[in-house]
Amino acid sequence: MHDDLYVEEDLQHERIFNKTEQQPPEQIKQLHPEELLMETREIRHVGVLSVAKFCAAICLIFSLISAVFSALFLYFGINVVDAYTTTLTLSNGIAALALTMLIIAVMGVIIGFISGAIAAFIYNIAAGVFGGIKIDLA
Repeated sequence: MHDDLYVEEDLQHERIFNKTEQQPPEQIKQLHPEELLMETREIRHVGVLSVAKFCAAICLIFSLISAVFSALFLYFGINVVDAYTTTLTLSNGIAALALTMLIIAVMGVIIGFISGAIAAFIYNIAAGVFGGIKIDLA
């Protein structure tokens, strides 16, 4: 009777620690994009003022970056001109530099706002005629 108990314990021990008897783990099924739950939506209308403000903000950032570079070129240009003539003073150069940066930034915002409004208006007309842009939301 004791021998049967030892044999049974040995079989359990062998099943637990014997790697050859273990079943391989199930393969993980890879999901394809078609199998994911996707919802297709159509953008039929965009807010003209909303798009215009967004474009103005983006153009402000880019116009500030370009204003810095333009101001640097203007500043060095004024210094070159100043070396040949004495009509420009340092205060005039800095004032011209600041004015140039301000004009570039303001013009960038105005152009961005107007172009964003025109683009949104044209999109709304085209979306009404041809249908809007379709996007998939996961």
